[in-house]
Amino acid sequence: MSRPVSGRTRIVAAALAVAAVACGLLWIAEPAQAHDQLIESTPAEGEVLPAPPDEVMLQFTDELIELGGIIVVTDAAEQSWTEGDLVYDGSRAMIALRDGMPDGWYEIRWQVVSRDGHPISGIIPFAVGDAGERPSPAATAPGAAAEQDSADTGEPGAARAIRITLVGLAGAVIAGGGYWLASRLLRRRDIPHGPDESGSP
Repeated sequence: MSRPVSGRTRIVAAALAVAAVACGLLWIAEPAQAHDQLIESTPAEGEVLPAPPDEVMLQFTDELIELGGIIVVTDAAEQSWTEGDLVYDGSRAMIALRDGMPDGWYEIRWQVVSRDGHPISGIIPFAVGDAGERPSPAATAPGAAAEQDSADTGEPGAARAIRITLVGLAGAVIAGGGYWLASRLLRRRDIPHGPDESGSP
């Protein structure tokens, strides 16, 4: 014959269930706020254009913060071909290019600040005219490709570790608070009551 489940056990189990649900909500809420991503560029990555473009346009998944952004287009000699200021249009960032770009391979080196305040960056190679063979990716600016890979995951390793720690601490606090509240309620219920003050037997 099974033993009946005590009131204390039921309340503690309920508190732990609430903690588990809260931790789950905390876990999935943060990835839903992942950093914006680059979804389109003009010129596109690896595109070979018959003539030099007038501007560069980058399209992202959400509106950008109009602060700290930069787009630079460089040739093989590290000469910049951009001119004027970076222009924002909601989720797009654009910059004009100087005239006279010779045939060859170029790189769009960009950095913008996503809506969550996190800077993301990357490199987009493209070519103009008879550019010849595409340069090896090893010739690109060091660290830029790795930085873009980190942005694409939506969460750097350090941020992920911090989030896991915070979720664990939140779960512990919720579970501890639930257990404390359950214990208080049970102690009150177990306190023996004195005789009825109305004087009834």
